[in-house]
Amino acid sequence: MKNPRAWSFRRVLSRASLAVGGFLLATAPVLAATGDEISSFPALDSKPSGMAWDGTNLWHADSTADLVYELTTAGAIVSSFATPGSIPQGLTWDGTNLWLSDSGSDLIYQLTTTGMVVSSFSTPWSSPQGLTWDGTYLWLVDEASDLVYQLTTTGMVVSSFATPSSSPTGLTWDGTYLWLVDVGADTVYQLTTTGTVVSSFATPVTCTGPKGITFDGTDFWLACDEAGPSGDIYQLEGPGPPVLTVSKIDSPDPVAAGSNITYTISYSNTGGTAATGVVITDTVPVNTTFVSATDGGTESVGVVTWNIGALAAGGSGSVQMVVQVASPLADGTLITNSTYDIDSDLTAPISGVSITTTVRDPADLALAKSDGVVSVSVGSPLTYTLSVSNAGPNASGAGITVSDTLPANVTVNGGAAGAVALGGADAGDWTCSSNAASPQTISCTTTVSIAAAGSSVFNFATDAIPAVLAGVTL
Repeated sequence: MKNPRAWSFRRVLSRASLAVGGFLLATAPVLAATGDEISSFPALDSKPSGMAWDGTNLWHADSTADLVYELTTAGAIVSSFATPGSIPQGLTWDGTNLWLSDSGSDLIYQLTTTGMVVSSFSTPWSSPQGLTWDGTYLWLVDEASDLVYQLTTTGMVVSSFATPSSSPTGLTWDGTYLWLVDVGADTVYQLTTTGTVVSSFATPVTCTGPKGITFDGTDFWLACDEAGPSGDIYQLEGPGPPVLTVSKIDSPDPVAAGSNITYTISYSNTGGTAATGVVITDTVPVNTTFVSATDGGTESVGVVTWNIGALAAGGSGSVQMVVQVASPLADGTLITNSTYDIDSDLTAPISGVSITTTVRDPADLALAKSDGVVSVSVGSPLTYTLSVSNAGPNASGAGITVSDTLPANVTVNGGAAGAVALGGADAGDWTCSSNAASPQTISCTTTVSIAAAGSSVFNFATDAIPAVLAGVTL
């Protein structure tokens, strides 16, 4: 976790109790919902409008005083400056400067934190209100056109969409979604960047004129134009923290000594807001060496790092790491990958579940065939011998089958021959036995007769299990 204001747990508003017959059986926490009021403090003037968050303090514009205030989260004044226009409305922070929309001049101003104008441009319509910054573009809502505009920092319209109601006033960005305040509906809408409504919540009942809104990474701050001598600024429950998950699969398993293992690491954000500064790390396991990583992963001192960056709410992805298993390595050795995690600016590190891969030093199988003669008379017996050998270092395991489809112009003495199951015993019309001089070799024989004089006989044997055996043609 890299942000001291990072989420920990959803706030508990109260505890609900379950009682039967006068006996208390259980209590359960009642968790806060998005938009629930946390606290409030009086605004400094009667017409609070735009709200912004710079990572430490709030910034708040007032359209009566024509001032922008820098405030602590308790409402104390840190600084202030006069606005360049006559009716300041939306306010946002881009990491360096403030941006202010003004409905008196129909301009958007780029301002330093002392109020110096850096640049300005005309708004696309006549009643600019809420303003927010997504890291690349400005977003402006206009009450006259009932449209939300995506703008470059020079005022070029990139896209636009209609608002869900007719009196939009405030706008903020949470890293994934836009949040739009409507003073007529007394509602805050959660919107995609194309205008689809994801959810909504009602503004506090004591807020008679909701205006500007900002998001501090955890909570919303809403400015309300009240009927009294001053407005109010409300702290509201945010949409919930990012929730990161990470998991891993290996392939192949088991793996041969000296071969590669590919680890696929899957990650996701199942929380309510985007995670920023997402980083995945994976330690190269013992008895392996790093080979490669996808998606920009880099290895240093045995640790592979992927800088994912921002991960939207509901977002997911995967990366891969390839390692080579040491050789020689004892059969049955476990390659354990237990140290990998995901971290972000707004979450604590999350570790993945350990995964193990079994090393198998493979058998080395070979298939050979012989018939013992160059020619044979019609009707005379011809004996085929199939020999399967294993050069090791390990046993081949059960279930090895060799297929031998005999030619059409031969007949099998005693019936039709088929697949040979190697096991040192008779298999249909095949007779199998171990070679005493070479205990890793099993030979199987069958006898056939040639049906027609002058014909050539070709025989091809292949394996069925495992696929490492090669065919032999006679």
